[in-house]
Amino acid sequence: MAAPWARKTVRQVQHLQEIGLALGGAAGSRLGKCLGYFSCGSTLLNHLERLPLPEFEVPKVLGVDDFAFRKGHNYGTILVNLETHQPIALLADRKADTLVDWLREHPGIEVLSRDRSKTYKSAMDKAAPDARQVADRFHLVKNLSEALELSLENYHAELKAASREQYPVTSSNLGHTATVVVIPQSTATATFQERAQANHQIRVQQQQEIKALREQQWSTAAIADKVGVSECTVRKYGTRPDFPETYNRRPTLGRSLLDPLQTGGCGLVEFWNNELQSLDGIAPTEWL
Repeated sequence: MAAPWARKTVRQVQHLQEIGLALGGAAGSRLGKCLGYFSCGSTLLNHLERLPLPEFEVPKVLGVDDFAFRKGHNYGTILVNLETHQPIALLADRKADTLVDWLREHPGIEVLSRDRSKTYKSAMDKAAPDARQVADRFHLVKNLSEALELSLENYHAELKAASREQYPVTSSNLGHTATVVVIPQSTATATFQERAQANHQIRVQQQQEIKALREQQWSTAAIADKVGVSECTVRKYGTRPDFPETYNRRPTLGRSLLDPLQTGGCGLVEFWNNELQSLDGIAPTEWL
C-alpha cells in the first residue's frame, strides 16, 4: 500500500511519476489538479529523481552529439541508439575523457556516428579503435549545402537564365486579370517631424532639470527618480553639452522622391495603372 513513513500510497506515486514523465513539472502539476492529484511541479520532479535509470543493451550503432544545458555556457553529450532511435545516456560535459570512460565501460559498439568534432574523434580513437566512425547525415547535408552556396554564389545570372529556360512564362498562362488600382496613402512626413520635435523638447527639458538638480548636489539616484529616467541617462545628459532648442535634422529625413507624385491629381497612381494596362498580355520575362 505505502512505504514506511510515506505520505502517499505506492499507486499514487506511480501515477504522479507517469504524469511527470509525460508532461514534466509545471504542465504535469496542472493536469494532476484536474485529476485530483494536488502536487506542485517540484514535487513531480522529485518523484522522477527517485526513479531508477532504465536498463539498456549496448547498441551496435551509437550516435554521439552535444547539447546545451544552457546555450553559450554549459554543454553535455547525448548518446543515442541509432537502431531504435532512443537516447540511452546523458554525459555531464563534452570532454574527451568523459566519453572515453563511458565507451570503455560499454564495449561492443561497432559503428560510431558523430559530427566533425575533433574532441569526439580523439575519444573514439582512444576508447573504441576498432569501431567504424561515420559522419551523421545532418552535418553531411549541411556541409554540402554550404559548399554548393559558396561555389555558386558568383553565377546568379547563369542560374537565373537556366531557371527561365526550365520554367518559361508565356502570356497564354497568365490569363486576363483586371488592372489593380492602387489607393494612395497620405505621407507621414509632417506627422513624423512633429513627433520628433516633441520628443526633442522633452529631452531638452529633462537635461535642463538634471543639470539644475546636480548643481543642488542631488544624488544620481534621486535625480533619476525625480525626472523619471534611468541613472545612466542622468550621467549621460549631465555631462553632455546643452541640447539645441530646435530639432536639427536633415531636411529630407522621412521624405520620399515620390511625394510630389502623391499630391494633386494622384499622378503616381495614374502612371502605375496606365503602365499596367500597356503591359497587359506581355510575359513578365519581357518586362526586364
